[in-house]
Amino acid sequence: MLCVGLAVAVGWLLDLEHAYWVTLTVAIVLKPDFGSVFGRAVLRGIGTAVGVLLGAGVLAIAPPSWVLVALMAVAAAALPVGQVRNYGMFSTFVTPLVLVQLDIAQAGEWSLVGARLLDTAIGCAIVLIAGYLLWPGARRPRVGEDLAATLDTIADYLHHALSGQTDEKSNLRRQAYRALSDLRTAFQQSLVEPTAAGRVAAAWWPVIIGLERLTDAVTEVAVAVDRGAEPIGEHDTKVLAAAIREAAKAVRGERSPKRPTLPDDDRLDRVVGELTSVNATLRGPALAGGRRAPGPE
Repeated sequence: MLCVGLAVAVGWLLDLEHAYWVTLTVAIVLKPDFGSVFGRAVLRGIGTAVGVLLGAGVLAIAPPSWVLVALMAVAAAALPVGQVRNYGMFSTFVTPLVLVQLDIAQAGEWSLVGARLLDTAIGCAIVLIAGYLLWPGARRPRVGEDLAATLDTIADYLHHALSGQTDEKSNLRRQAYRALSDLRTAFQQSLVEPTAAGRVAAAWWPVIIGLERLTDAVTEVAVAVDRGAEPIGEHDTKVLAAAIREAAKAVRGERSPKRPTLPDDDRLDRVVGELTSVNATLRGPALAGGRRAPGPE
């Protein structure tokens, strides 16, 4: 609300011809659920600048109508590719498309080129300052908090799935995989941050991969139990769940996890191996944050 209000006010105060472009830029860029606000703002600005150069080149050449239609078709076809691969690439493709369409409608007004670049730059600046830099929480690393919560969710899922309990198993499995998906999203949002949040997120990446493999290993054993295999003993299940919860405590406490004696059961070999790998990689984020992790307890 603050950023959109500023965009409207700036467009009115500067008497911009296409003031709605400023507001539109803010509305498109300021979407934290789509990725890093900082990254989207920077990529939008760079992509628009490159797109403006391409659009200006097309307008300067003034090609025949059929060539113009072909160029617009190529730019439109490239939009889905850019949207998937890189937000800056998407902005690069969409900008000349918009400029050419507006140029056709307004009979070749070159002011459109400068207006598009200026309005986008103003919108990105509003997002970076009022929507990002002024809020300390936007620069605080989130991946570690989400990682600890995901570990607790996986521990609950393991306890129910391997012991043969069917009351909440399906719901807990969905929660575990949803938590992993949200964790990946938080990682992608933090990775491009220029602050320490980006460095910490990069250090967490091996742990996130290990957690996904651990959850898949738990699901593999759970499916076997569902198909008639003997459930895992209560003692072994509790030991594994406790080990995962200990990893969550280690993340919150910024220390290396304790390493208990894990079950010696052939059916749990993959689960134990993946859990051991996760514990081994939990030392990385502490080092990335500038603190040396203590040795295993």
